[in-house]
Amino acid sequence: VTRAAWAPLLRDHPDIDRVVTLEEEGEGRLGTLTAWLAGVRWAGVLDLHGSLRSRWLVARLSAGARVRYRGRQAARRLLVAFPPLGRLLRLDRPWQVVEAQVEAAERLLARLPPPPGPSLGPADPTGMSLPSLHPTPAEIRRAGQEWQALGLEPRAVGVCPGARHATKRWPVEYHAALADQLASSGQPGVPVFLSEDEADRELEAALRAAVGAGTRLVILRRPLREVAAFMGFCRTIVTN
Repeated sequence: VTRAAWAPLLRDHPDIDRVVTLEEEGEGRLGTLTAWLAGVRWAGVLDLHGSLRSRWLVARLSAGARVRYRGRQAARRLLVAFPPLGRLLRLDRPWQVVEAQVEAAERLLARLPPPPGPSLGPADPTGMSLPSLHPTPAEIRRAGQEWQALGLEPRAVGVCPGARHATKRWPVEYHAALADQLASSGQPGVPVFLSEDEADRELEAALRAAVGAGTRLVILRRPLREVAAFMGFCRTIVTN
Protein backbone atom coordinates (compact mmCIF):
# COMPACT_ATOMS: atom_id res chain seq x y z
CA VAL A 1 0.00 0.00 0.00
CA THR A 2 1.52 3.30 -1.05
CA ARG A 3 0.75 6.64 -2.62
CA ALA A 4 0.30 6.79 -6.38
CA ALA A 5 3.48 8.87 -6.72
CA TRP A 6 5.61 5.96 -5.46
CA ALA A 7 3.74 3.11 -7.11
CA PRO A 8 5.81 3.16 -10.36
CA LEU A 9 8.93 2.24 -8.38
CA LEU A 10 7.27 -0.98 -7.23
CA ARG A 11 5.83 -2.01 -10.58
CA ASP A 12 7.44 -5.10 -12.17
CA HIS A 13 9.18 -6.08 -8.94
CA PRO A 14 9.32 -9.90 -8.98
CA ASP A 15 8.58 -10.19 -5.25
CA ILE A 16 5.47 -7.95 -5.26
CA ASP A 17 2.13 -9.47 -6.25
CA ARG A 18 0.04 -6.31 -6.19
CA VAL A 19 0.49 -2.59 -5.56
CA VAL A 20 -2.49 -0.77 -4.03
CA THR A 21 -2.49 3.02 -3.87
CA LEU A 22 -4.38 5.22 -1.45
CA GLU A 23 -5.74 7.18 -4.39
CA GLU A 24 -6.94 3.99 -6.07
CA GLU A 25 -9.04 3.13 -3.04
CA GLY A 26 -10.25 6.69 -2.63
CA GLU A 27 -8.18 9.46 -1.04
CA GLY A 28 -9.90 10.56 2.14
CA ARG A 29 -11.84 7.28 2.36
CA LEU A 30 -9.39 5.25 4.38
CA GLY A 31 -12.25 3.03 5.55
CA THR A 32 -12.60 1.61 2.03
CA LEU A 33 -8.98 0.50 1.98
CA THR A 34 -9.14 -0.75 5.57
CA ALA A 35 -12.20 -2.88 4.87
CA TRP A 36 -10.51 -4.55 1.90
CA LEU A 37 -7.26 -5.22 3.77
CA ALA A 38 -9.05 -6.38 6.91
CA GLY A 39 -10.79 -9.10 4.91
CA VAL A 40 -7.49 -10.94 4.42
CA ARG A 41 -5.46 -12.86 6.99
CA TRP A 42 -1.90 -11.55 6.55
CA ALA A 43 1.19 -13.47 7.63
CA GLY A 44 2.92 -10.20 8.44
CA VAL A 45 2.50 -6.45 8.05
CA LEU A 46 5.38 -3.99 7.73
CA ASP A 47 4.65 -0.31 8.41
CA LEU A 48 7.42 1.71 6.73
CA HIS A 49 5.81 5.07 7.48
CA GLY A 50 4.97 5.05 11.15
CA SER A 51 2.41 7.87 10.84
CA LEU A 52 -0.84 8.06 12.81
CA ARG A 53 -2.74 7.00 9.68
CA SER A 54 -0.56 3.97 8.97
CA ARG A 55 -0.64 2.92 12.63
CA TRP A 56 -4.41 3.19 12.63
CA LEU A 57 -4.59 1.05 9.50
CA VAL A 58 -2.19 -1.64 10.70
CA ALA A 59 -3.93 -1.92 14.08
CA ARG A 60 -7.13 -2.99 12.31
CA LEU A 61 -5.58 -5.74 10.22
CA SER A 62 -5.49 -9.42 11.01
CA ALA A 63 -1.80 -10.31 10.93
CA GLY A 64 0.46 -12.89 12.46
CA ALA A 65 3.24 -10.34 12.93
CA ARG A 66 3.41 -6.54 12.87
CA VAL A 67 6.59 -4.47 12.65
CA ARG A 68 6.89 -0.69 12.44
CA TYR A 69 9.74 1.43 11.11
CA ARG A 70 11.10 3.67 13.85
CA GLY A 71 11.52 6.96 12.05
CA ARG A 72 12.10 9.43 14.89
CA GLN A 73 9.15 11.51 13.69
CA ALA A 74 8.68 13.30 17.02
CA ALA A 75 12.38 14.15 17.22
CA ARG A 76 12.37 15.56 13.66
CA ARG A 77 9.30 17.70 14.34
CA LEU A 78 10.91 19.10 17.49
CA LEU A 79 14.12 19.86 15.60
CA VAL A 80 12.21 21.72 12.87
CA ALA A 81 10.02 23.68 15.31
CA PHE A 82 12.73 24.48 17.88
CA PRO A 83 16.19 24.10 16.27
CA PRO A 84 18.28 25.29 19.27
CA LEU A 85 16.49 22.90 21.64
CA GLY A 86 16.74 20.08 19.10
CA ARG A 87 20.49 20.58 18.76
CA LEU A 88 20.86 20.79 22.56
CA LEU A 89 19.13 17.43 22.82
CA ARG A 90 21.34 16.11 20.00
CA LEU A 91 18.35 15.40 17.78
CA ASP A 92 20.30 16.58 14.73
CA ARG A 93 22.55 13.52 14.69
CA PRO A 94 22.55 11.64 11.35
CA TRP A 95 19.73 9.16 10.82
CA GLN A 96 20.09 6.44 8.20
CA VAL A 97 16.53 6.07 6.93
CA VAL A 98 17.07 3.28 4.39
CA GLU A 99 19.12 1.22 6.82
CA ALA A 100 16.46 1.63 9.51
CA GLN A 101 13.71 0.58 7.10
CA VAL A 102 15.68 -2.46 5.95
CA GLU A 103 16.28 -3.34 9.60
CA ALA A 104 12.52 -3.20 10.19
CA ALA A 105 11.97 -5.55 7.25
CA GLU A 106 14.60 -7.92 8.63
CA ARG A 107 12.82 -7.91 12.00
CA LEU A 108 9.57 -8.87 10.29
CA LEU A 109 11.22 -11.64 8.24
CA ALA A 110 12.78 -13.04 11.41
CA ARG A 111 9.26 -13.60 12.78
CA LEU A 112 7.96 -15.32 9.65
CA PRO A 113 8.64 -18.72 8.06
CA PRO A 114 11.70 -18.62 5.76
CA PRO A 115 10.80 -17.31 2.27
CA PRO A 116 11.49 -19.56 -0.74
CA GLY A 117 14.16 -17.13 -1.98
CA PRO A 118 15.78 -13.77 -1.28
CA SER A 119 13.20 -11.00 -1.07
CA LEU A 120 15.19 -7.85 -0.36
CA GLY A 121 17.76 -8.01 -3.13
CA PRO A 122 21.49 -8.74 -2.87
CA ALA A 123 23.43 -8.13 0.31
CA ASP A 124 25.97 -5.31 0.53
CA PRO A 125 29.53 -5.92 1.83
CA THR A 126 28.31 -5.43 5.44
CA GLY A 127 25.90 -8.34 5.06
CA MET A 128 22.72 -6.23 5.10
CA SER A 129 20.10 -7.11 2.50
CA LEU A 130 19.29 -4.19 0.23
CA PRO A 131 16.01 -3.23 -1.46
CA SER A 132 16.11 -3.38 -5.22
CA LEU A 133 14.33 -1.72 -8.15
CA HIS A 134 13.49 -3.43 -11.42
CA PRO A 135 13.33 -1.22 -14.53
CA THR A 136 12.35 -3.09 -17.67
CA PRO A 137 14.99 -3.90 -20.34
CA ALA A 138 13.40 -1.28 -22.62
CA GLU A 139 13.65 1.37 -19.89
CA ILE A 140 17.29 0.49 -19.27
CA ARG A 141 18.07 0.62 -22.99
CA ARG A 142 16.47 4.07 -23.40
CA ALA A 143 18.25 5.36 -20.32
CA GLY A 144 21.59 4.10 -21.63
CA GLN A 145 21.10 5.83 -24.96
CA GLU A 146 20.24 9.14 -23.33
CA TRP A 147 23.05 8.73 -20.80
CA GLN A 148 25.52 8.43 -23.67
CA ALA A 149 23.94 11.33 -25.57
CA LEU A 150 24.35 13.55 -22.50
CA GLY A 151 28.07 12.84 -22.49
CA LEU A 152 28.04 11.03 -19.15
CA GLU A 153 30.63 8.36 -18.54
CA PRO A 154 29.64 4.82 -17.62
CA ARG A 155 29.77 4.20 -13.88
CA ALA A 156 29.82 7.91 -13.01
CA VAL A 157 29.19 9.17 -9.49
CA GLY A 158 25.76 10.81 -9.27
CA VAL A 159 24.26 13.27 -6.80
CA CYS A 160 20.72 13.33 -5.45
CA PRO A 161 20.65 16.42 -3.20
CA GLY A 162 16.94 16.96 -2.62
CA ALA A 163 14.81 16.05 0.39
CA ARG A 164 11.38 17.18 1.51
CA HIS A 165 12.42 17.92 5.10
CA ALA A 166 15.29 20.22 6.08
CA THR A 167 16.42 17.76 8.75
CA LYS A 168 17.17 15.22 6.01
CA ARG A 169 19.04 17.59 3.72
CA TRP A 170 22.83 17.65 3.35
CA PRO A 171 24.03 21.29 2.96
CA VAL A 172 24.16 22.32 -0.70
CA GLU A 173 27.76 23.46 -0.23
CA TYR A 174 28.76 19.87 0.53
CA HIS A 175 27.14 18.60 -2.67
CA ALA A 176 28.85 21.39 -4.60
CA ALA A 177 32.24 20.53 -3.10
CA LEU A 178 31.74 16.90 -4.06
CA ALA A 179 30.77 17.86 -7.63
CA ASP A 180 33.90 20.04 -7.91
CA GLN A 181 36.05 17.18 -6.65
CA LEU A 182 34.53 14.78 -9.18
CA ALA A 183 35.13 17.28 -11.98
CA SER A 184 38.74 17.82 -10.92
CA SER A 185 39.28 14.06 -10.89
CA GLY A 186 38.28 13.88 -14.57
CA GLN A 187 34.59 13.03 -14.51
CA PRO A 188 33.20 14.89 -17.56
CA GLY A 189 29.77 15.52 -16.09
CA VAL A 190 28.07 15.11 -12.75
CA PRO A 191 24.51 13.69 -13.00
CA VAL A 192 22.21 15.48 -10.57
CA PHE A 193 18.83 13.89 -9.90
CA LEU A 194 16.09 16.39 -9.01
CA SER A 195 12.31 16.49 -8.97
CA GLU A 196 9.94 19.04 -10.49
CA ASP A 197 9.20 20.56 -7.06
CA GLU A 198 9.82 24.27 -6.65
CA ALA A 199 12.13 23.47 -3.73
CA ASP A 200 14.33 21.38 -6.04
CA ARG A 201 14.41 24.19 -8.62
CA GLU A 202 15.69 26.52 -5.92
CA LEU A 203 18.17 23.83 -4.91
CA GLU A 204 19.41 23.60 -8.51
CA ALA A 205 20.01 27.35 -8.61
CA ALA A 206 21.91 27.23 -5.31
CA LEU A 207 23.97 24.26 -6.49
CA ARG A 208 24.89 25.93 -9.77
CA ALA A 209 25.92 29.06 -7.90
CA ALA A 210 28.10 27.07 -5.51
CA VAL A 211 30.09 24.88 -7.94
CA GLY A 212 33.26 25.95 -9.65
CA ALA A 213 33.41 27.24 -13.22
CA GLY A 214 34.87 23.98 -14.53
CA THR A 215 32.18 21.73 -13.07
CA ARG A 216 29.52 20.51 -15.50
CA LEU A 217 26.24 19.58 -13.85
CA VAL A 218 23.81 17.42 -15.84
CA ILE A 219 20.37 17.96 -14.32
CA LEU A 220 18.05 14.97 -14.68
CA ARG A 221 14.37 15.54 -13.95
CA ARG A 222 12.53 12.39 -14.91
CA PRO A 223 9.67 10.15 -13.73
CA LEU A 224 10.71 7.81 -10.95
CA ARG A 225 11.06 4.71 -13.10
CA GLU A 226 13.35 6.55 -15.51
CA VAL A 227 15.38 7.78 -12.56
CA ALA A 228 15.78 4.18 -11.39
CA ALA A 229 17.02 3.17 -14.86
CA PHE A 230 19.46 6.10 -14.99
CA MET A 231 20.82 5.34 -11.54
CA GLY A 232 21.78 1.88 -12.74
CA PHE A 233 24.50 3.54 -14.81
CA CYS A 234 26.04 5.19 -11.74
CA ARG A 235 28.82 3.63 -9.76
CA THR A 236 27.66 5.47 -6.64
CA ILE A 237 24.80 7.81 -5.74
CA VAL A 238 25.51 10.38 -3.04
CA THR A 239 22.32 11.46 -1.35
CA ASN A 240 20.96 12.60 2.00
